[in-house]
Amino acid sequence: MKEVDRSYQALSEAIKPLGEYSKTTIFYSKGHHRIVEHECPSKRCQSTDILKGLQKCNSGGMTKEDTCYPLAVAYESKLYCLLYPGQSNFDPKKPFVPYVPFQKDQDSR
Repeated sequence: MKEVDRSYQALSEAIKPLGEYSKTTIFYSKGHHRIVEHECPSKRCQSTDILKGLQKCNSGGMTKEDTCYPLAVAYESKLYCLLYPGQSNFDPKKPFVPYVPFQKDQDSR
């Protein structure tokens, strides 16, 4: 979970106000500490846009430490978070425990 928290922390430091994104933008986490943006040419992203963004993120070499993950999408002034940490102790008989990115910021309001 720490890696995913680091990814969202990097996003919080790199992202502009959501209203400034005139096109739908996909944010990728590269190595859980850098953010790579990809603008989609149309209002909604297509699967090819996701692949183009991954190619852009992966350019310059690929190591395990630089793995790229789709992190979030800015669409119509809203942020949709995509990356969710794995649950090592998942039990389908127990209630699902949601992961809330930026939880520290939400608690301080």
